[in-house]
Amino acid sequence: FGVWPQLITNPAFPWRGRSRRPPRDPINACLSFGYTILSQWVESAVLGVGLLRGVGALHQPGAGRAALVFDLVEEFRAPVVDRTVLRLVNRSQIAPEDFVDPAWMRPSFPAPAPGQSAGFAACSSGAVYLGSASRQLLLRELLAVSRATLTDADDGAKINTRWLLDRQARRAARLFEGKE
Repeated sequence: FGVWPQLITNPAFPWRGRSRRPPRDPINACLSFGYTILSQWVESAVLGVGLLRGVGALHQPGAGRAALVFDLVEEFRAPVVDRTVLRLVNRSQIAPEDFVDPAWMRPSFPAPAPGQSAGFAACSSGAVYLGSASRQLLLRELLAVSRATLTDADDGAKINTRWLLDRQARRAARLFEGKE
């Protein structure tokens, strides 16, 4: 996340670092939502091949923690979620006023008055969440990324991200069984 200030070209979205539980600015709200969606896709793949979601290699296991899911999510964060969020922000497809302050369920970042500079201002609760329209847009874009056709580096086959998630879960299963 150290390079994010150089990646964000939209001045309405300054980067102050990663924040979660709760997200404290619009970009972090998008990242948290995107990582949640990606985690659900990975968990579905993990459970689909019969693995235990709580036994991982990189993340600590614990009560209710999906360590294996977190392990497998890591390689897909940047190409699926981070890239999508950056594209939406930098192309101004999403705006600061598309987010809500959950304490009041009102826009957190109203459009600036004439002559006032655009940009992030802290909301009353400190938490920021996607509004309905921005949540739908981000979900639609993430689904499009997950369905986009890619060329597999291993064999040149035409695949999509969701298939890659399943393949990585199958590879993890073979690894745990000692077959790879």
